[in-house]
Amino acid sequence: MVDINGSRPCRCCLLIHCCTYLSNSKLNVPDVPSKESCKTYLDTISQGVRSSISMDSGWVCEHAYIGTLVGASYMIGMLIGSFVLGIFSDKFGRRLALIVSVLLVSIPSTLASFAHNIYIFTFLRILTGMGGIGCFMVCFVLVVEYVSLEYTLLIGIAIEIPFAIGELILGIEAYFVREWVYLQLVAYTPLIALLGLWFIIPESPRWLLSVGREKEAGSIISSAIKENGKNMDVDLLMSQNQKALQNSPGDIESQGGSFMDMFTPVPMLLRSLNMFYQWFSVTLCYYGLSFASTSLSGDIYTNFALTIIIEIPAHIVCMLLMDCWGRRPILSIFQIMSGVSCIIAGLLSVYTDSFRFSVHIFFFLLGKFGGTACFAIVFVYAAELFPTNIRNTAIGCCSCVARLGGFCAFIIGLLKSVWGPLPMILVGIIASVAGVLALGFPETIGSSLPETKEDALNIEKGKRRGFFECSIPWWYKQKVHSEIE
Repeated sequence: MVDINGSRPCRCCLLIHCCTYLSNSKLNVPDVPSKESCKTYLDTISQGVRSSISMDSGWVCEHAYIGTLVGASYMIGMLIGSFVLGIFSDKFGRRLALIVSVLLVSIPSTLASFAHNIYIFTFLRILTGMGGIGCFMVCFVLVVEYVSLEYTLLIGIAIEIPFAIGELILGIEAYFVREWVYLQLVAYTPLIALLGLWFIIPESPRWLLSVGREKEAGSIISSAIKENGKNMDVDLLMSQNQKALQNSPGDIESQGGSFMDMFTPVPMLLRSLNMFYQWFSVTLCYYGLSFASTSLSGDIYTNFALTIIIEIPAHIVCMLLMDCWGRRPILSIFQIMSGVSCIIAGLLSVYTDSFRFSVHIFFFLLGKFGGTACFAIVFVYAAELFPTNIRNTAIGCCSCVARLGGFCAFIIGLLKSVWGPLPMILVGIIASVAGVLALGFPETIGSSLPETKEDALNIEKGKRRGFFECSIPWWYKQKVHSEIE
């Protein structure tokens, strides 16, 4: 069917034109003779959404790409924040970087509720993205560096569960608050209270040791021992980090600490490039499936909730398996599982009968399960593969590359207009390739966090290399420890 001017109609319209709604929006779209309503608008209204920024700004139908680009600006902010705040954290400390991140995520996001200019709104979304990734990235590094080796895996993955719970809370807020302006205020304004963390959390002792501030590190460790009711020798505990204590700040700087240390020598270069690709893949898969969940048939709130709920068992499975079988095989298995599931889900998306639609949903959620598991694994794995003096910089760079994956998740979604299954198939292929490349990493199970580049390059020295590296899991160690006490 063509319109009265002989042009091709918009794909998302009911019959002829998409412009009826746009002519009444804030965009200056001329009146058109068609009286048909936009299907995108009608679908949104049918889900009970009273107001969205896309509806209020006219980013629907043939102008829907504007909303996609504005949404992608958040990923650009995350990309910038990953790089800048990662280096800032290694230079000035984890605690200060966290406070800066909280300021960036709370204030701009609150102001965005009152922004009626697309350029101002986009700029504020970029700042929010910088703060959002900064909060998560710095918190992750902090908690990993707070604990001893036996709890690194547990705490490194457990911190992902509140992230999923936060997403679920956002979905609940969206269900009850149907106006986007009020939803923005409800979701972001309370974050300003997190500035109080400056007076609550201590600096990372590992970071303090890595920059030669042994006295401050010792004071924090002493406070932790006293708070936990333990009776330990602080000097003995600090001597376990012998290399950090034996080096002066100048020596530590000579050993590394710069951005380029991730790319020399060749083994470190290959490790960094491989980890970059892993982060790109898992972010593309994770966000691609999250965004696609609202376009599935059925209630958008239910679909979104399902894709979030599936994250919690994914994190639990990671905690149970990674310390038993190792990081490398679990990452490879989940990447391939996620990739194959995405390909199958994409091919099944063209069918509308109830049985094949149910199978499609199953593989869709299985892909999200694998993508979520991989997301948890790469955070822990990256922290264990890079030394202390460049760890946050390395994770920041990995997260920076990952934001390209998040940006591509928006762009690849537009390929659905070419062929429905194409976006899911592309995501599946990229994830499957990442699963094969993951086998090239050294296994870090049972190894201490490397303090220097030499430590990082010799992680597997003296170890037998196999596909599965069986070990005693943290949960069994804790059980034995409790029985002894």
